[in-house]
Amino acid sequence: VIMLNTLTGLIPDCCGVSEAGAGSYIVSFPNGSTRPVTEPEILAATEIKARNDIEPVSAAQFQLALLDLGLLDDIENYIAGYGDRAMQLDWAKRQVYERDHPRIEQMRQLLGKTHTEVDAVFALAKTK
Repeated sequence: VIMLNTLTGLIPDCCGVSEAGAGSYIVSFPNGSTRPVTEPEILAATEIKARNDIEPVSAAQFQLALLDLGLLDDIENYIAGYGDRAMQLDWAKRQVYERDHPRIEQMRQLLGKTHTEVDAVFALAKTK
């Protein structure tokens, strides 16, 4: 069900995805047409699902991982100078960091980091 929901959210203008057996899927559109889900769409959905399955970490774990990677000072300076008060409060007060939180995605984009780099921060944080 999670994979079907992920695919449905990933494919523009679709109204649903169903299993077709043997690891394949069919996407349906509002006009009644259907087509097979492509391999790149399945790979993208698999990556999104894996990212969403990353366990939350405490603020201390997250910040220690950033420190180990040499990113903590850069991120703190960026947040302080960015001028987004909500982001500043979130950074100062958040106790748990979730990989799929919109603020993490916002920071990833603002700092020009890849999904893989952010995933690595969370993997390292789990060891703290």
